[in-house]
Amino acid sequence: MARPERNLVIPLIAVGNVALIVIMLWLEHWKLTGELKFLLTIPSLAITFSIFGLIIDAIDFKHAEARYAESQRAYVYEIEQKRIVESDARKRAELLLLSKLNPEQRLSYTNYKRFNVVGQKSGDIYTIRCDIYSGNIIRKNKFTKARMAYYCIVHTDSFMPDEDMYLGQMLFLRTDETEFLRTAHRIE
Repeated sequence: MARPERNLVIPLIAVGNVALIVIMLWLEHWKLTGELKFLLTIPSLAITFSIFGLIIDAIDFKHAEARYAESQRAYVYEIEQKRIVESDARKRAELLLLSKLNPEQRLSYTNYKRFNVVGQKSGDIYTIRCDIYSGNIIRKNKFTKARMAYYCIVHTDSFMPDEDMYLGQMLFLRTDETEFLRTAHRIE
């Protein structure tokens, strides 16, 4: 299959050449002298070169459009690949989180998108909510179960799955509750 710009170029070149031949024959027919003939030939050549310039501009524009379309396809492909990778990362992170939860926590996470963790030092109950982002940790008194405070401690890496953040919060509370309470943002 011929490229589209060739379908445009060949007829325009033929028209330009025919116009140039007609002008030369006309000049010969009227038996003009060399200098006058030269002066009349220059505008005809200028017209011919203008036609060629338009042809080249049309071809360049078509190539630019093709390059732009190709770059758009590459961008969409890259976004789709990123989405697939992020989806796979999220699935792996959720599987890791579920593997670290006990059966009661796993059931709570599956049904309600939250689970409880017992603080390492105080024994208070912390509910990690996975359905909100900011202030997702609720501290409850271990005896009365009354809410004491909300806490927010989140990751800064936008490419890290949220499930990894929840696992990190759980491990932080299990291993170093004092440091967690010192660094987390308390929301009253």
